[in-house]
Amino acid sequence: MIDRPNGVHNKDVRYALAQTDSLEPLEPLHSTPTGDETERVRTAFQRHFDCVWRYLKRIGLNDADADDGAQQAFVILSRKIDRVDVGKERAYLCRTAHRVAADMRKKAHRRHELNDDDSGEEPERESLNPENLTGQRAARQMLDHVLQQLPIDLRTVFVLFEIEEFSTDQIADTLELATGTVASRLRRAREKFQNLVAKIERQNESRGGA
Repeated sequence: MIDRPNGVHNKDVRYALAQTDSLEPLEPLHSTPTGDETERVRTAFQRHFDCVWRYLKRIGLNDADADDGAQQAFVILSRKIDRVDVGKERAYLCRTAHRVAADMRKKAHRRHELNDDDSGEEPERESLNPENLTGQRAARQMLDHVLQQLPIDLRTVFVLFEIEEFSTDQIADTLELATGTVASRLRRAREKFQNLVAKIERQNESRGGA
């Protein structure tokens, strides 16, 4: 379930800017932000942190990693702000967050290979039966469960279009894809999403009639 962690919304952008001396950039450092550019970063943080955090959660990061990934995205924005067109901060942040998430997954995979103590047991999952949940919580959990079953390339396009309300052109720019590729992935993602939802609904109906 995607619930905003307590306190994250009120974090000041100064924290992110202060991290520029302690985090390694994914791209070479270009320049220190000027006063106007710092204000752009501050405004972007206030407007888009929620979007970036939700995006990272929806594509598979846990709460802690989503926090770290979002902070890194804003650190990188603060370092590259002079290269980002005014009005395109959100797209740049999501593109950067996408790369940060990919890097985190690679590191997590390497850690797993070095510390593989898997007992073979399946992790316990919370029931998806809507009778055990209520209202919006049931809908969010159902959405999260279905999204995690979509391939990552389809999931990212679906999340940006259906949840964050990016246009196909904006998604193409954010993910550096052809518009036709975005449209194709979106179509496939919708088909898979609908099939998965229908499957869960059939399972719930079967349990209800048992």
